[in-house]
Amino acid sequence: MYTLPRADKVDDRTINYWRGLGLPAFLFCVIENGSNGLLHCYHKRYTPLLDGFPGPDDETGSKSFYLVNDGATFLAFADTQREIGGFARDLIIDYARLSYSKGHIVQLTPSQLGFWPFPNKGNPEVILQAAEPAPAGGGAGGAEASEPVTTLESEQAIALAISWFASNGEAAYAADATSCQAVRLGPNWIVTCDGVLQGCAGTPDCYRALSACVLEQPLLVTETCA
Repeated sequence: MYTLPRADKVDDRTINYWRGLGLPAFLFCVIENGSNGLLHCYHKRYTPLLDGFPGPDDETGSKSFYLVNDGATFLAFADTQREIGGFARDLIIDYARLSYSKGHIVQLTPSQLGFWPFPNKGNPEVILQAAEPAPAGGGAGGAEASEPVTTLESEQAIALAISWFASNGEAAYAADATSCQAVRLGPNWIVTCDGVLQGCAGTPDCYRALSACVLEQPLLVTETCA
């Protein structure tokens, strides 16, 4: 993350306008290097101010900027080879986060977001679905029902869990995806992360091990898989 000393916080009137739109908000700043003329593009996430659970750096206009260019190339992903992380990840997480803050569960598909930075690129429009059961009595002893088709990947489960952690009212926690692990349990995912209580001053009580269950059918995040 970067600090841009001369970057001012967006005014409250604009924040309220963005909040009414219900869409993720990002501030982009382009800075020219005076010595060589090179341009550097940075972005800052403003979604935490829209859903009511900002951290200390979110409240400060000059902090929590991310570099998103390499020369004349915009870097949508932190890892351009595997196409994960970075602005694309932030956009998806913030989209889900705002939806959770309004009580909605969303299925993140390319038709909704315009791109898909997670695996399954060969068939990116696939969403969660159950295979049709085979008709009974179709042979000796009848045919067994097909196994459900599962398409939710670990990165998607982690993104959904992080958004859920951040939308739990007074007990909202911020978690970094790098601290998370996702373990498949049948058709579902158990996600564990290291979390920081949003708005907490940084004492030991601010930190907590978080866990959630991401259900595939129907797509839902809960505290446990029971």
